[in-house]
Amino acid sequence: MTEDLIDGGPVSLAPAHSVSFDGGYFLFAEPLPSRGQARSSSGKKYVYRGVYVRTSGAREIRTPACAVYFARETGGIDYARERLGLALGGALGVGPRTLEADARRRLPDAGDGEEPLALLIEEDVGVSLEDALRGAPIPLFSEGREHDGIPLPDPSTPEGERVAHKILFDVLSQVQVLQGQGLYHRDLRSANIALRSWGPGAEGIRATLLDLEFLTGEHRGWVHSAGYYDRLFGEGGLVPLGREPTLLEQDQGYLAVVAAEVLSGHPVEELPDDTVLSILSSARAPLRVGPGGVFVRRLVLRDVWQEARLAGLATARETYGHLSEWAVSLTDYQTRHAGYVDTLDRIRLEGSVEMILEQSTVERLSRAIFENYREHLRRDGKEVKYERYDDQPEDYKESCFAQARSYYDKVRLLGYEIVREEECDEARRVRAFTDDEVEFLAHEEHDRWVEERVRAGWVYGPVKDEERKVSPYLAPWSELDDGIREYDRDPVREMIGLVESAGLAIIR
Repeated sequence: MTEDLIDGGPVSLAPAHSVSFDGGYFLFAEPLPSRGQARSSSGKKYVYRGVYVRTSGAREIRTPACAVYFARETGGIDYARERLGLALGGALGVGPRTLEADARRRLPDAGDGEEPLALLIEEDVGVSLEDALRGAPIPLFSEGREHDGIPLPDPSTPEGERVAHKILFDVLSQVQVLQGQGLYHRDLRSANIALRSWGPGAEGIRATLLDLEFLTGEHRGWVHSAGYYDRLFGEGGLVPLGREPTLLEQDQGYLAVVAAEVLSGHPVEELPDDTVLSILSSARAPLRVGPGGVFVRRLVLRDVWQEARLAGLATARETYGHLSEWAVSLTDYQTRHAGYVDTLDRIRLEGSVEMILEQSTVERLSRAIFENYREHLRRDGKEVKYERYDDQPEDYKESCFAQARSYYDKVRLLGYEIVREEECDEARRVRAFTDDEVEFLAHEEHDRWVEERVRAGWVYGPVKDEERKVSPYLAPWSELDDGIREYDRDPVREMIGLVESAGLAIIR
């Protein structure tokens, strides 16, 4: 997943109060806490909040981050465990991302002769859900800077209910991915779920799993959190199994209690048993307790989709309109959000030139392609059946869209790339294609068009008949006369101008 989040403006020198890496630096937040305040409750880590800044061309990209130093006495094994958990989680789209790692860095207040420690720069995913339920504000990060934060809204209000379902959607999405790999979190508590806001409303909230020491298999009794384990599986608990739960049962049980906390707006210790059972027996809960306390079942995508809709999230297609299958695949890969898009997804996706081309320029390009084709018909004295783009049948419009979407792939076939205009290196800019490049891309465009027409049900015939979907041009490139080939060459010659009109540039 791309690390691009917030455009921080022109590149500047790394401040003195920072840790530098190749291509970026971590800037400590002010005021810097004392070493004792930075040390974790377990005593294994020193954690400092701040911003990770890296350069992209002539710009800076800022990501809220934590610098995590590992205490020397247990640092080796703890560093290895956390690095492994983050790496595995990152590969699955679960948990914070690792931004930098270094085995030998000194604490910010290190004295002379003090040994360096292992260091990880991790994405800062915010405040714990447990603290937010007790009134701690959710950090808000936008436009390159931190804000004071926002409170978790009351779930009894319409907006608060949407936020609650967004949190459950995020958690369920990640747990579903883990279970699909045969992995169990083994400690799915509100203390291990972090919240950060990237904008207003439910879609601005992002919940992320923490403490990623995944387990596999059906081992039992790994983490006995009193508020969760004892409430569910202890003597006289809500789910009397009569034995130690499996990891699947424990994950699902803990997740059910988290659902009760989120949907009620209160931490588990404030919830009486009948309230927990009432929520988990209701249609509002993604994981329900049924008759006899039985609630355990594997997650299915229906749970995730339901929570997305209750949160008011849109799918990638609903958000961006006409997307190619390639763009949908890109969206699913980069968001890991079951095809739904929130504010943070938009920030990340719209930092991608590929998505910019899909989202904001395809219709403009497709209209320009139509107008170019119409003018060529007039020049050649042929009938112009559709004067306006919107008068065309839907499959003709889709044909224009498909041609516009193909621009990025065509550029890559030549070994070039599309970049934003402001990031263009003028020495590498392509101002025109050579005759050989035009011929090559025109041939490619004809083959693409033939494939598209055949999929739409068209067949070859000597005389064009739109009603019967017959075309004499569904023939190999070698069999077309040169005048027909010009209908493919001209759009290629004009492609650079169309791309530049969208604020982009083609470079070698």
